[in-house]
Amino acid sequence: MIKKIAESLSVNKDWKLKIIGHSSTEGEEETNQSVALDRANAVKSYLISQGIKSDRISTEAKGEKEPIAPEATEEDREKNRRVEFRIAK
Repeated sequence: MIKKIAESLSVNKDWKLKIIGHSSTEGEEETNQSVALDRANAVKSYLISQGIKSDRISTEAKGEKEPIAPEATEEDREKNRRVEFRIAK
């Protein structure tokens, strides 16, 4: 998926991307916030390595604040450890 985003950004030079990092609720909230930001920044670094200019990409961390799955099982927690993409023209 990230490769397709890089390709789309390469073709559409006027698009900007926001990468939003998320985490599970395991651990301390402050740590989860940091992990979520690291996750988003890792994706940003990859896109930059693919030739996308850094000024077209912003990052944000939501941490554990917006889960998409209940935290009842490890499988659910894995779903919450993710990044989301927002493209703006």
